Amino acid sequence: CAPDVVLQDVGLKDGNGIDLVQAMLERQSDLRVLMFSMYDNPEYVQRALQAGARGYVLKDAPASEILAAIDAVAAGGTFLSPAVSRRLFRAQQPRPILSPREAEILSALGRGESSKQIATTLALSVRTVEAHRQSIKRKLGLEGQAELIKYAVEHAGDNR
Repeated sequence: CAPDVVLQDVGLKDGNGIDLVQAMLERQSDLRVLMFSMYDNPEYVQRALQAGARGYVLKDAPASEILAAIDAVAAGGTFLSPAVSRRLFRAQQPRPILSPREAEILSALGRGESSKQIATTLALSVRTVEAHRQSIKRKLGLEGQAELIKYAVEHAGDNR
């Protein structure tokens, strides 16, 4: 008896859940797979959907959202967590152009440098570095320092 829906995690102890989805669908093409993961990385979401998953829901989503995802995929539909949809949409929008100095500061933040370290390295005041940080957050639509740092780390090397 075939399952109605397969809940599959992206991360596996000895492998990759996305590759497993592709292999399962090669054996049973009508299988309905819902990715159930802690990762909201747009690349994972895109790869999972390309592999044939019909939905992607986050493990920390409210129970009602997880149940809605299972119901939607079981009924033959699709489902993306709202948080995943926002990240996916943001990743596909062209990024505002940062000034060369802002890109330099964002790269330094991605390397884990503090405002004081950045100021010393670039011969700026800490206040100027903080002003650039605010400008970067505004341009990229980021809220708070944690979101700025997360963005900087995830986009290290492509901040130009």
